[in-house]
Amino acid sequence: ARVEAAAGALLKAFYGRTGPEVREEVEKALKDAKTSLDDLGREVDDYLEPGASAVVERLPECDSLGLDRYGADPDGRFVLPLPGVLLVLRQRASAGDGAAERFLRGRLEEWRARLETYEDLKDLPAGVRGFRFRPKFLTGEKDLVRPAAAFEGDLVLLATNEGTLRRALEAREGRRPSLSDFDGFEEAAGRCGEGQACAFVEGGALLKMLQDDRREAATRMVEKDWKAVRRKTMAEVARDFFGEKKEIRQQEVEDEVERRMEEAQRVQAEVEFPRAVETYLRGLKAGEELRFVAAGLSWDASGFRLLLSVRAGE
Repeated sequence: ARVEAAAGALLKAFYGRTGPEVREEVEKALKDAKTSLDDLGREVDDYLEPGASAVVERLPECDSLGLDRYGADPDGRFVLPLPGVLLVLRQRASAGDGAAERFLRGRLEEWRARLETYEDLKDLPAGVRGFRFRPKFLTGEKDLVRPAAAFEGDLVLLATNEGTLRRALEAREGRRPSLSDFDGFEEAAGRCGEGQACAFVEGGALLKMLQDDRREAATRMVEKDWKAVRRKTMAEVARDFFGEKKEIRQQEVEDEVERRMEEAQRVQAEVEFPRAVETYLRGLKAGEELRFVAAGLSWDASGFRLLLSVRAGE
C-alpha cells in the first residue's frame, strides 16, 4: 500500500489504532522524554518526507502456533498470529545525511530504560545500517512483535518484525521473489497506483492470514459470560436437588455446580471450539479463487475517485 500523507499524521493515526496498554506505555515514554505526541509528530515531519509505503506479510512463525487449540498452549503461552508490517519512508534532503537515523537512535537512547533490547543488526547488505529494539511491555501474546529499522542513503525502513525487514532487504537484492514479481502486479499498480492512496492485496497471502485468525474467531464465537453461566447453573442445581431431596447440604450443591461448570468448560474447549473453527474456515472457501484486489484512491476539490481492480480464477 502507499499513502501520500505527512509522516507525523501517520504516526498519530497508528497510535490511535493501538490498544490501551500500548498507549499507556507510550504516554509514559513521552512523559520521560518531556515531550508530547504532537511534538513528536512535528519532529518526525522535520526528518521525513511526506508519504509512506507499507508491506504487510504473513509471518512464517505463525506455522508453529497452536491455532487449533482453545486458549494457551501446553506451556501456558498464548501468542497472537500477528503479521509483519514494513514501512518504507524517505528522509528529507534538508535534514542532512543520516539525520533520520540519528533522530531515531536518539529517541531510543532516551527510552533505554523501557527497552528490553537495543542493539545493532549484523549481516546486513553493504551500505545498510540497522538496529533491533524491543520495549519491555511487548510480552506474551505480542511475541511476534520484534521491531527493527534499517537505513541506506535517504531510505528509512521500519518493521514490526526483524524477519520482515531482512526478507525485504533480500528481495531488494534479488535474492528472493518480491511482490512486483507477482503476475498482474505491474498492470494493477499502473491502473490503481495514481493518486493519494493505493493498495494491492495478493489473494493467497490474504487467505492464509485470515486462516491464521481462526483461533481468535472461534474463541469469539464460543465465548461465554461465565458469571452468568454459574448463576444459572446454581439455580438449576438447587432446583434439581430440592426436587429429589428434603434435606440438602450446601457443600453438595457447590460440588455439583463445580462439576457442571467443569463439564461446560470441557465442552466449550473440546466440542464447541473445534466446531467453530470448522465453521470459520468453511466460510473462507469462497475466497480461494481470488488472485488479487487492487485499489487506488484520489481526491481533489471535485470529490473522491476510487478505481478497483479484481482478478479471480486462473
